[in-house]
Amino acid sequence: EFSLAGGRYGLGSAQVSEVLPFSNCTPLPCTPPFIIGLVNVRGRFVHVIEVGRFLGLPAQGIVDLHHVLVVRHAGIELGVLADLVTGLRRVPLAALQPAPPALAGAGHLRGVTADGLVVLDASSILSDPRQAVDEEVGA
Repeated sequence: EFSLAGGRYGLGSAQVSEVLPFSNCTPLPCTPPFIIGLVNVRGRFVHVIEVGRFLGLPAQGIVDLHHVLVVRHAGIELGVLADLVTGLRRVPLAALQPAPPALAGAGHLRGVTADGLVVLDASSILSDPRQAVDEEVGA
């Protein structure tokens, strides 16, 4: 479970391989606004996204205390920016309510708990075509 820009989010613990301090991020040109940049994770370059922007929520700004949750699924890695990692808790799938269709990014959510925790679908986020950027920069 983590917070970002006032929102509370969760990811399946089996998909989160590690949590790292957010530092030394290299911005990437010609990428969507939700892609913050690249971080080096022990020799592997992992791109980092801001989940709120990815889901289409208004930008809330970034605070100083950030972490990156490295998410892996089907051989693909992604860094998810978090203000604060608040802990680990068990949420049975049966306890998740479907995400309301009006909720921004509802297609990338597993559901919402009764207390407002938004549970993300990491496999859906990783397979989103917006993650692949195929654009050249002119000289």
